[in-house]
Amino acid sequence: MTSQSNLNPLPDTNFLAFVAHALDVANNTEKRQRPERDCAQKRAQADILDSLAYIAVCEEKHHVVATAALLPGGSSTNRAGLEILVSENGTASQTVIDHLQSVLDRLILIRKQAEPLFPKSRLSPRFPEWIDGDAPNLNAFERSLVDLEVSILRHSWKKLRRRATKDSQHVFATDTANDVCDPNAMDRVAPDQRPPLAKLQASTDEERELISEVVPALSVLARIIQTQAPTDNDVRSVRGMVLCLEIFRQKFEGNTKFMKNWNRYTRLRLESQQANIKKPPDFLRWLTKLTAIHRHYIRIANVAASNTLLGTLLVDRPVVKAVENTIPCLKLVVDHQRVEDVLRCTKCKIEASGQRTVGGLVKMLADTLNLEYKDETLVVEKPAPVHGACKLLAATHGRAAIAYIGVSKQAPCAFCDIYFEAYRKATKTQIITGSADSDPHAGSRNQTPSAAPWAFPHLRVPELDTEIENHIRPHLLRKINEGWAQFGRPSRSSQSADVYDSDDDTRPIFGMCDEKAFRKKAMAEQRRQHEKRCAEYNSALGAKGG
Repeated sequence: MTSQSNLNPLPDTNFLAFVAHALDVANNTEKRQRPERDCAQKRAQADILDSLAYIAVCEEKHHVVATAALLPGGSSTNRAGLEILVSENGTASQTVIDHLQSVLDRLILIRKQAEPLFPKSRLSPRFPEWIDGDAPNLNAFERSLVDLEVSILRHSWKKLRRRATKDSQHVFATDTANDVCDPNAMDRVAPDQRPPLAKLQASTDEERELISEVVPALSVLARIIQTQAPTDNDVRSVRGMVLCLEIFRQKFEGNTKFMKNWNRYTRLRLESQQANIKKPPDFLRWLTKLTAIHRHYIRIANVAASNTLLGTLLVDRPVVKAVENTIPCLKLVVDHQRVEDVLRCTKCKIEASGQRTVGGLVKMLADTLNLEYKDETLVVEKPAPVHGACKLLAATHGRAAIAYIGVSKQAPCAFCDIYFEAYRKATKTQIITGSADSDPHAGSRNQTPSAAPWAFPHLRVPELDTEIENHIRPHLLRKINEGWAQFGRPSRSSQSADVYDSDDDTRPIFGMCDEKAFRKKAMAEQRRQHEKRCAEYNSALGAKGG
């Protein structure tokens, strides 16, 4: 590590970060603030980097992707076009690189196919959010848009499967939707469930129609998404179901009372069934995560229609390159005395209070990491790759680049934020990072932090590394102090959303699809398939019983 003369005799920065992170895990909180972006075009560029990182994720768990962009010309690159740099939380995957390169190449083709149809205006057009892939008279650019969305869904299949079926949320939502649409449900539910159900059943005819479509959409999605090797028809069917759920989300996201009653009724019904639920139901939040892939596709597709973004992002065929992320092993001896010394240096009140003891913190961490805790000592020896955003910060240091690094993970990293803030102070630059939650509908920003350790990144410039580290350490000490004050208290989760207005200077063209007609067509087909499968299932049961 670099020098810590300013704050000796405290342990090194990695140990301080580890203690701070342990308190985050204990408190189930990792708060951060997203810096403001200073203009519409920069914000749009940043959003695209976030979306590219988001659609690059292809593993079910523990896959984080970061993206950066080196500008053409100058000393940064000899190329005439953009270089998209990609870093993962492990070894770089060629699958990810090939997928993002394919997406960018498809955007160039779509622009070429669609440009003759653009209206003569300085304003950028905007592609429709839905194109019926089975329509007989699709033109070339419409087929290319459908193919782009299908390729994104196929690449994200494993992650989408986990989101669709996580914690049986799709089952809970289906049961609630069935009760809302069943006029006889009121007679069979418990008295305490009737008030929220009555309010849900007071929905308008249009709202009730949307609610009824949730049942087959979730049923079909949950069935098809289990396929390990999906066919084109499987992916196209999921594409339609995701849109149906997105239309429902758009309709009800602003109806706070409706969603509150939905969640309340779901919770009461599950409690009456003595169901084992990990978290209180939050249907809108789950649905928002599930349908995020569609919104990121829309954002990326419209790069090909944007006159402002085109010149930056797609000129002269951008190339995607991997930035290797070596995975050193971080070894730390975490004992009662070392942790107590750190807490005393940060002026924490360490007197035992309930569950709040130093030993309790170390023991909790041992349980979380599934490591042996013996003689009040925990030996942590884990892979500790530099986080992808920090790795790309080093890769773009001193080079002409878009002043933003995109991140796929929906749980923002407070430690990367601290590092970026220290980097900005030390270098007088304005580069920032965010997460895929730049999606204005992404929901809560307070996520469960990972138990993985955070390692201090190095820029390979000793003086600058030392200056950055000296900026970081006071932040870590303050974070430890705040975390210890909260440790042992009941946690409070926040469901607030970080929303900012879209900066699009675009307007619809080519005619938006008739969403209602599409829904009726799609849902009629899915209901037919659903009824057919139920009949086959019942027939099989009858044959088995005979």
